[in-house]
Amino acid sequence: MKRLFVIFILFVISFVFFTSCDLFHTNNTTRGNSYALIYGVADYSPTISNLTYTVNDATDMKKFFTQQDFQIIERYNSDATKSAMLADFSNIREKAKDDDITVFFFAGHGDGYLRIYPTHITLDPPLIDEPLKYTGQASLIPYLSEIDSS
Repeated sequence: MKRLFVIFILFVISFVFFTSCDLFHTNNTTRGNSYALIYGVADYSPTISNLTYTVNDATDMKKFFTQQDFQIIERYNSDATKSAMLADFSNIREKAKDDDITVFFFAGHGDGYLRIYPTHITLDPPLIDEPLKYTGQASLIPYLSEIDSS
């Protein structure tokens, strides 16, 4: 019974989310361009355990947003680095206007622990008892080829 209640609540939340936001093109002529930044990282070895379905999730989201006429920027595994993401954000920021829509989708590892910097393995302070957690923030972990570059 509890499981059915949870499924019902998730369904209601999903319905409200997708019907209340303007992700879908309508006949509204004031709407600008739509952009989707889509990243999927499954290959983290040897530093962190690999993931199984993240790239599949990202490609599914690409298909969905393509059907909605979004302009897609997609990066997977070794192409989804921190510097590539920052460059993509910068490019979108330069060309986006007030009435444009931008969606960011990331499938990969993430956490809410305070790191020396977001892609660094070492927690700050180092693990003694319990690491400090961000207050109201979380981090995502892109492909880790640049682990010590920031």
